[in-house]
Amino acid sequence: MLNYGNTDEWSMFSQPLAAMQGVQQQAATAPGLFGGTGGMSLAPQGGGGGGGASPFSSLGLFGGTDADGNQVNGWAGSAIGLGQGLLGAYMGMKQYGLAKDALKQSKAQFEKNYAAQRQMTNSRLEDRQRARVASNPDAYQSVSGYMDKYGVK
Repeated sequence: MLNYGNTDEWSMFSQPLAAMQGVQQQAATAPGLFGGTGGMSLAPQGGGGGGGASPFSSLGLFGGTDADGNQVNGWAGSAIGLGQGLLGAYMGMKQYGLAKDALKQSKAQFEKNYAAQRQMTNSRLEDRQRARVASNPDAYQSVSGYMDKYGVK
């Protein structure tokens, strides 16, 4: 068997609570939501003595580095992103409405064009059959029978 010796990596298996205390200590000193220290705190720490930044100060709005050297994220960027998302959703709904109107108009134009082409084709077929029947009435089908069979509906 290989012997790795006594290292710190293996001590966490023999002393799991000691390893977790280091993680808890790091979480307790991480910057809070509004720039103070104290992990998951939602309010500024320090009671106004410089430990935290108020939500409407320059540091609370836009973020930066506080007096202790901790990086603080402001909430103004998130608010602008939310506004952009809402505006994008509104514009998407408007574009969807315009696309529906364009499709409706396109369908109406297609129907009008199809009706005009059908009428023109049927009148040409009817004229040709009338000419055939006029030249030899016994050799050709009647105009109404021909149109029922070959006319565009």
